[in-house]
Amino acid sequence: MIGILIVSSDVQTRDRLAEVRVRGQPVELTPIGFEVLRCLLNNSGRALSYRSLVRQVHGYDCSSEEARNLLKVHIHNLRRKTEPDPRKPAHVLNVRGFGYLFERRRFRRDSPSEPISQRLLDRTLTQEG
Repeated sequence: MIGILIVSSDVQTRDRLAEVRVRGQPVELTPIGFEVLRCLLNNSGRALSYRSLVRQVHGYDCSSEEARNLLKVHIHNLRRKTEPDPRKPAHVLNVRGFGYLFERRRFRRDSPSEPISQRLLDRTLTQEG
């Protein structure tokens, strides 16, 4: 068994092989970077708090600020390697003051409606509360 193939927009991973492809091309990630991406993909469309993501990836608990700082470099590298334009990410999104999410759908960033990350955060907090 090769493992689970997760296909999300332009990003595909094979868990057992720790393989990532973006728009069909192989992408090399660090083991931690792969785990961050795997967690985000497994929870696609759902905002994960900084602390929750660190717990899942590193296996320990820490403050929200420490977790945010631990993830910052990994998220930067993920965006650099998986996003068409890392400065305007379409998939690996920040939910300001809370955490990150992986958005499968493409959407217009200039939409006058409420930002999708805020809607997802509201839905996530409602589900958790």
